[in-house]
Amino acid sequence: MAYLDVRGHDGDGHGDPPPGGCNPASGCAAVGSPNKRRKTTNKGLRKRWEKNGSKPFLIVFDFEDQQTMRPVGDNSSDFVNLVGVTIRTTVPLNYKSWKDVPSEAMTTIWPQLETYFNLRPYLDHPGYKTPFEAGIMKLCSELYLVQKVGSRRNISRSLGGWEIEIPFSGRFPRA
Repeated sequence: MAYLDVRGHDGDGHGDPPPGGCNPASGCAAVGSPNKRRKTTNKGLRKRWEKNGSKPFLIVFDFEDQQTMRPVGDNSSDFVNLVGVTIRTTVPLNYKSWKDVPSEAMTTIWPQLETYFNLRPYLDHPGYKTPFEAGIMKLCSELYLVQKVGSRRNISRSLGGWEIEIPFSGRFPRA
């Protein structure tokens, strides 16, 4: 009785490489450039803004339990995306947290936000200005952490003096 080795190469039992070639460095994976996420540039937001006559969009904010404001409504996801993209492209990610980022770097996000969204009603109102700015800073802090963690391949955690490299899949575990 003949022994037929069917491991690898789609189980065909032959020594032929799979269609697309074989990459010896990583096994029999198809050769080609890996799928990489392109940088977000908010092209859709820019097109809608230009179609709107380059007028800032109305954005609605709501109070949370901690007396900070969060974006809600139709344009909220565009607002959050714009904050994240602006942080990634203008603020250096070499600081430990958003609190450590110099105020000069923090202020670079405001002109971009005011270009696309009408923030004046919140900034000019004496009762809304402080919680509004606190809410934006809280959002920036959260998005800074996401950008910082997402920009690293591995997260190092120190457990009892041992350094363990944990690969980051791009998703946070559920609580």
